[in-house]
Amino acid sequence: MMDATHATTAGGDVTGPQFERAVKSHLGAGRLSDAVGLLTQWLRDDPDHPEACSLMGVVAGRNGDDASAAGWFAKSVAASPDDPHHHRNHALALIRSGRLEDAAAALRSAGRAHPGDPHLLRLRGVVASRCNDLSDAVECFRKIVGLCPDDAAARYEMGEVLRRSGDVAGATAAWKECLRLNPEHFDALNNLAGVQLAGGDFVDGLTTLQRVLNLRPDWPRGHANLAVAMHAAGDLRQAIVCLRNALRLDPSLEDARFRMVNHLITAGKLDDASEELDRWRSNRPDDERLTALSARLLERRGKIDRAWEVFDSIPKDRRDSAHVRTTRAVLADAAGDPEQTIRILDGLVGENPDAIDQIAIRFLMGKSLDRTGRHDDAFEHFRRGNELRRRGFVLPYDRERTRRTFAEVADRFRRLYLDTEDPDGSPRRSSTSDFRPIFIVGMPRSGTSLIEQILSRHPTVRAAGELTALSDAVADGMGDEPGGSTPPAVQGSPFEIVRHRPDAGTGPLLLSAFDDETLDRVGDGYRRRALANLHEKGHNASGGVDDDALVAGSVRMSDKMPYNFLFVPLIRRVFPRATIIHARRDGRDSCLSCYFQNFTGGNEFAFDLDDLTHYYEQYRAVVGSWSDLPSIDVVDADYESLVTDPGAEIRRLIQRCGLDWHDDCLTAHLSDRAVATASYQQV
Repeated sequence: MMDATHATTAGGDVTGPQFERAVKSHLGAGRLSDAVGLLTQWLRDDPDHPEACSLMGVVAGRNGDDASAAGWFAKSVAASPDDPHHHRNHALALIRSGRLEDAAAALRSAGRAHPGDPHLLRLRGVVASRCNDLSDAVECFRKIVGLCPDDAAARYEMGEVLRRSGDVAGATAAWKECLRLNPEHFDALNNLAGVQLAGGDFVDGLTTLQRVLNLRPDWPRGHANLAVAMHAAGDLRQAIVCLRNALRLDPSLEDARFRMVNHLITAGKLDDASEELDRWRSNRPDDERLTALSARLLERRGKIDRAWEVFDSIPKDRRDSAHVRTTRAVLADAAGDPEQTIRILDGLVGENPDAIDQIAIRFLMGKSLDRTGRHDDAFEHFRRGNELRRRGFVLPYDRERTRRTFAEVADRFRRLYLDTEDPDGSPRRSSTSDFRPIFIVGMPRSGTSLIEQILSRHPTVRAAGELTALSDAVADGMGDEPGGSTPPAVQGSPFEIVRHRPDAGTGPLLLSAFDDETLDRVGDGYRRRALANLHEKGHNASGGVDDDALVAGSVRMSDKMPYNFLFVPLIRRVFPRATIIHARRDGRDSCLSCYFQNFTGGNEFAFDLDDLTHYYEQYRAVVGSWSDLPSIDVVDADYESLVTDPGAEIRRLIQRCGLDWHDDCLTAHLSDRAVATASYQQV
């Protein structure tokens, strides 16, 4: 530097350092014109002084003239090439003026003069990334990491570039290292959660998202991402809650709104989905994604022809997105055209990087291939879909715990039932004796949904769907069980039959006795929850809700929670006049049907054939524990008979339920009632 430079002013000779201090003082106070005046004097006597040129570039930049700033910084670099500060300023001015290629060239030149300067390397990496020269960008950030191993920001930036270059594993490793150095690096946490969820590492993604939301609980994107983890874990209800939270915080998150409507349709909440979609479409009438959602909603209601009409209104040049193509595949499947479904999905398998979407694509592809006789190919898609779905569960299926739990439930309820058997076989009188629900139990995919749809066509039956009311009522009725005097909450999946004790231990939902007080408490709790659920649904195809008629037993309600097979002896004691229908199906068909189904709630045993076999064995053991009990009076409904000779089987079911015959029960396929379970198309 030329610190000995002198200039003459009205006040006498002034040195270069004095000029520099005075100029910086003016800049600090925002007096740009005064700074320019001094710099003009300085440069008049020493036109190539590097600091004077550099400061003139600073002034130009503050005035918004980045092009002039770049010119001045270029002069400072030429005058003092050994000072990396001037190179950095020059590159930044070029970047701000949009001259990225010139900035890249300048930084390469600077790198030759200062190969170990991390600031120049960072700028070069940023510019290379923006110019899409990802290999050079990666090289720059690797050099920075080598020079500055504790630089968390460099690890984060390297992860960004690696992700863009397609190296997801490298990006993940870089972000994890960034978080080791700085555990609260928000962007690294957020990006890590994103790649984990997209790649199917749902449990790790959930853990990372918890850290993200601990840092920023009101961050909308975090709640939207959390919905993906909840969906993967089979909790569609909680996924919808997360998406509503995200949209409350930021209504502009259209991808979150799209997922929420999709989830509402999948969950069978068709009226809610329709309301949300109508409100959204009023502002976006020509959005092809929303039109596709409308078609999907109509398909879910069973209106296939109308769904095709709506879909065909999408212009052909706007049907290329994955969402629109997937909807077309779903419609083709519903219309019974598996070949078209396969052609559409063939281009989507592996194309969409989002693992949660790939799950649905794999299951639908498997279904279509199976229908065309290509069973080996179908099975491979089912295997891959189940593998991805299984990765969403924090707690995988535990065979030993299931065996122990089911055995304990079966033994306890069998013993209590026998201990309270009335010698003359007369039904127990209680506060719920006249309440006559119809419980439909059995293995999943055994025909429970079809049976409920048939019964719902009867004018005196109200279909409640799959209720958790009984297990919730049992939890309330446990009273002073070991582990605490307060009735425990049932946590986890709605199908969970395990209680979580205050000491963190677990045990099945069991009652200590079938005494009148306990049974009345369970019965009252169930009836209260069931009626509330019916009111929430409003009505079904058979009519509205009349509490008095339901309580008196002149109107019946059906509850098709399959897992209530665990509680059959209890049901008979609590509701002596209830009808219990046991849906039976060939075990091989039932297990394979579970394996071929993309379940969105619970059923963690369904994603592995060995787990399925084990679960089926435990189910059969429980059924065997109560099938020979006196006065248990369970109606067996054979699935194979129901689909091969429906007339005779349906008449027998109606008679066994104590209902008068009604011809509408033979036309379940004409019902407008939405089936909320996975069996809606089969029904």
